[in-house]
Amino acid sequence: MPLTDSERLHKIKERKAQLEKQEKAIINREKEKARKIETRRKIIVGGMFLKYFPEFETLTPQKNNTDNDVAFAPLAKFLTWLVRDKKNDARAKSAIKGE
Repeated sequence: MPLTDSERLHKIKERKAQLEKQEKAIINREKEKARKIETRRKIIVGGMFLKYFPEFETLTPQKNNTDNDVAFAPLAKFLTWLVRDKKNDARAKSAIKGE
């Protein structure tokens, strides 16, 4: 016996819910993958930075952003100086491109 319209509609809604659940799982996996890549990138860049500027290893993360702003003020000042120097900016962009 063929399904009634209401039964077909119910089956379609069930299938739609399954597909939406699968879609959400895939999106979450992709977000997690991207987050892990970003975290790894930050670890590598931070490690490289400390390799060349070990004096910043003495900076200690604090419990909140306000305290971090104070603790990391010397680093912020150094990076601001580095970015403002246009020669360094051009060199950095060139190095990133592999030139």
